[in-house]
Amino acid sequence: MQPIKSITIPEPCHQNWNEMTPVEQGRHCAHCSKTVTDFTAMTNSQIVSYLAERDNVCGRFDNYQLSGLNNMVAVQHRPKFSWKRLAIAAAITSFFATTKAEAQRTVGKVVVTQSVNSPKATLIGDTITYTTIKGKILADDDNKPVPGAIIKVKGTIIGTQANENGEFSLNVPSNAQTLSISFIGFQSVETGINDFKKGSGCVSLKMTPMLMGEVVIIKKVPFYKRWWYKIKRLF
Repeated sequence: MQPIKSITIPEPCHQNWNEMTPVEQGRHCAHCSKTVTDFTAMTNSQIVSYLAERDNVCGRFDNYQLSGLNNMVAVQHRPKFSWKRLAIAAAITSFFATTKAEAQRTVGKVVVTQSVNSPKATLIGDTITYTTIKGKILADDDNKPVPGAIIKVKGTIIGTQANENGEFSLNVPSNAQTLSISFIGFQSVETGINDFKKGSGCVSLKMTPMLMGEVVIIKKVPFYKRWWYKIKRLF
């Protein structure tokens, strides 16, 4: 498997993803008669492995995936740490450790501080009351429910998920102010809880911007080929 150096989509496709025919691992584009692989649910490692074994791939990514992928392959191809540098680092660390040990041998005066017993403070908090809020999560583009959307009280672990109709019910502290709503493939949003208390709690999520098209993969030239090219230049 030849290592990948970079991944790009130089000519993005503007066909409608929702109008394509669902197939295994993606959708079939009738315009170009190709399968468009959906990479949005894959990890970076899965995508790199998939692309390293295939050519002429059309894919669908979110806008942030490509930059993350290229950062990943760049890190993988950085020069390995040499033993020489490791030895130097170890020597420097040993020097400072010895210096610190010598410094700690210096005898000085010991100051004894006597603690004064003081009564422990008891924190008396206000009784927390809860309010039940209800709402619905919809997709912004087609106004359809978003089942599985995650609804959380900002800054807490209090949360729930939307049902198959995009609806949810959640007990929130009376002093809570903000809800955080998120789901894979959509942009996360924050909204005030007061809207839900008034009975008008309907939130629309916008889809994460997607990038789709033929994937251009630049693979790293193997060492023996780079060596051979250098020799050929000599003649």
